[in-house]
Amino acid sequence: MQTGAGSQISGIGEGFAASPRQLGPVNSHRFGLSVLTAVVTVLVLSLSACDIIGGDEISLKGTNVSMTEIAGNWTASSAFFYVETTGQGAQIDLVAGGGAVNLVIQDDGRFILTVADTAGGTSVTSGQLGFDDEWLVVASDESPDDPDYFTINFTSDRLNISGPGEFDANEDSLADPGTFEFLFDRS
Repeated sequence: MQTGAGSQISGIGEGFAASPRQLGPVNSHRFGLSVLTAVVTVLVLSLSACDIIGGDEISLKGTNVSMTEIAGNWTASSAFFYVETTGQGAQIDLVAGGGAVNLVIQDDGRFILTVADTAGGTSVTSGQLGFDDEWLVVASDESPDDPDYFTINFTSDRLNISGPGEFDANEDSLADPGTFEFLFDRS
């Protein structure tokens, strides 16, 4: 297509019979608004489907599950921590020992995780959840640019989340590296 300035335009709008100069001032304005509206619509749809956490693009829909499916209130029926301390492994089920773990997930991926330990202490973490294919991406409000990636399995009333974590297994006030596995029931 030729424009009034004699340059060639190809790609989007190819085959369009008039240049903005040929459309006149009113139609040229409408043409510009139509293009702007289309671009804004594409951007809004793109941004609503994904977010950026820690430099990674995440989505509210994973390979096998979506955020709307796991949204709701969850109570842990078991909360296992596997910790390697001074050469000896330790397995602790916080729930069986009298603690509690509750998770609230909103449709937009916002979450609140409350962990009540057996000594009466409570830890509350909030942040943003998303998916990177089959991985659950968790970015806490305390460190939103340093997300963690966890394994997630879901059925309509059960949610299993596992991965690397830290826990004070020997009660020396220091977090010991290990792994965890939370099995939640919808509450």
